[in-house]
Amino acid sequence: MGITAKSIIEDGMVKVNVGLKIHETDAYNIQIAVVEDNVTAYQDNSERIKLYDFKKHHHVLQYALFNDYLGKPLNSGKDLESYSYYAEHFEFEIPENIKKIENCRLVIYVLNGKHVTNSVEINIDGGVVPFEYEKAE
Repeated sequence: MGITAKSIIEDGMVKVNVGLKIHETDAYNIQIAVVEDNVTAYQDNSERIKLYDFKKHHHVLQYALFNDYLGKPLNSGKDLESYSYYAEHFEFEIPENIKKIENCRLVIYVLNGKHVTNSVEINIDGGVVPFEYEKAE
């Protein structure tokens, strides 16, 4: 499974285009999550360790586009055929709990059943990732 994605923010909306190159015929779901770095939050019951700042957190899940962690069924839940291309567009408002949008990224993952088949990470504004493949040995 190959994933390509492009994201931009316009008028307070995150707009994401996702393209998939299907490797195996199957039914797939997609989930898009917003993660944020450099979130300042104090932790209770942690000892102070001088080597690490426990007030700064990275990869903090701030929002998931779909309520179910398994995401949204693609193609109305019907199988996508091997060697086909599938594209979909998603839009959502910038979540209110975001501290700094410039510290955010999108994590896009595709699942078949409960298993992640592939994922990509892009900047939330102006992020682009082309299809990437590793050569099988």
